[in-house]
Amino acid sequence: TVTFEAYDVPDVLIDFETVTGLSGYAPGTSTVSGVTIRHDGTLRGTSASDPKNGAASGRIRYLATNVGFIATANAFAQPITKINFWYADYGSDNTTTFKVQVSPDGSTWSDVGAAAYDPDGATLLEGTTDTIPANMTYFQILTLGGDADRVCIDDIGIYFGSATFGMTFDKSSGFTVEQGASDAITATAANGT
Repeated sequence: TVTFEAYDVPDVLIDFETVTGLSGYAPGTSTVSGVTIRHDGTLRGTSASDPKNGAASGRIRYLATNVGFIATANAFAQPITKINFWYADYGSDNTTTFKVQVSPDGSTWSDVGAAAYDPDGATLLEGTTDTIPANMTYFQILTLGGDADRVCIDDIGIYFGSATFGMTFDKSSGFTVEQGASDAITATAANGT
């Protein structure tokens, strides 16, 4: 069975293919797909046990003494209106749950989406949340439980607004109706027909 879906291209895609840093579970700041990310208990997962689209995913660990997370270090220029991502257990780990949060300032966080995302094995599942409070310009994913177990996150899509229908015309000087004269106008629709 083949299922076709429309792909809504995110404004920012964090896919872990291009990473500077993120080489161990130690806390730090790295550049992931051009986005500056803060992290702890997170590394770039490239092994066969890391479910991923492409060569790598973000592997986040939970320890009773150390909640693993990955978060934007800098504010996005526009408020986030939707977050989409893929997730799965790392290898045979199967107890780690996590949640998604957003923030207007990088320090005060609000939960969005499911109260807890619970991977169901090593097959990538899709998570999407488009109910996000206004003016949120940071996001983070953090583990909630499953001591020493890990979860893989990949292809985090960040959206800054719904597509709006627009129309452009190839006449910049307006339209003049003149008797006995004709002209052509080309109208081009964006995000609709």
